[in-house]
Amino acid sequence: MRFDLCTSLEDIGWSPYTSTTFAVAAADGKVYIFDIHASKLEPICEQFLASEQGKSCTKLAFNPTHPILLVGDET
Repeated sequence: MRFDLCTSLEDIGWSPYTSTTFAVAAADGKVYIFDIHASKLEPICEQFLASEQGKSCTKLAFNPTHPILLVGDET
């Protein structure tokens, strides 16, 4: 499978709860969440998170016990 987001990817993480769900931190300041069981072409969620111009989301991590996704930038 190939996913084209038209931007470079900073980090990717698979969900510990569902084997078909993963999150992508992109250089455009957005976080995309895909569930390949629901749709192989479109993300189920797309959230803009960068607060300042030029900042991008560089790291993400799923909490292993609770349904929480942590996202950080270069600072």
